[in-house]
Amino acid sequence: MHRSSSWTLSTSLAVVCFAAVAALAEERVVPASQEPRHRVKLENEAVRVIDVEIPPGYRTLTHEHANNYAFLMVTAARLRNGVPGKPEADIDITAGLVGYYAASQGAYVHSFTNIGETVFRAIGIELLAPAASSEVTTPLDNASGYVTVLDNERVRVYKLVLQPGQSTSVVPLASRTVRVAGSDVNLTERTADGSKRELRLTPAQFEWRAQATAIALENAGSAPAEIYEFTLK
Repeated sequence: MHRSSSWTLSTSLAVVCFAAVAALAEERVVPASQEPRHRVKLENEAVRVIDVEIPPGYRTLTHEHANNYAFLMVTAARLRNGVPGKPEADIDITAGLVGYYAASQGAYVHSFTNIGETVFRAIGIELLAPAASSEVTTPLDNASGYVTVLDNERVRVYKLVLQPGQSTSVVPLASRTVRVAGSDVNLTERTADGSKRELRLTPAQFEWRAQATAIALENAGSAPAEIYEFTLK
């Protein structure tokens, strides 16, 4: 007799290495900026911009959002959201969804699994400044073409959609703004003094604007152009 089958194979390999070290200690939680599918594309004193790209079938690491966090869902997707201690929930993401998570609610810890058939893409904007700026701006009128889709104590978000050939008048835009493309865009940007530049962005590409400006935009492309302006407060 082999000593009770080597003590039942060392007590079933110490109960499978203590259930894989308690499922890697309930799975190690990493900051969102360190999750492999959350790529930091810009970081300065005001913001950290994170480009999220999750292919079909991929599950992210469990990660946390600990800062005030504005976001744009660039593509539609079907995701499984896993929050530790809660049942997983399947959710349908709508392209163009804009949202905000307040750090005052505590860190949001979760994982995403892409259970759909297309790549999920989003842009997250972490607000690194601990408090709002003293600078106060008046919201743009919707008649300008810039439609307010989110407005709270820390961020205001405008959506602008231009049909081919359509343009805006010269509009004042605030400093400390992240402009994100929601579609392929081919725009001509003109300032009040007549200078211009061509602006071509693909979905989820973005620009940081540190200074206030006043510009007109014209859609020089053949398809509708959709952009979002995330203005910090």
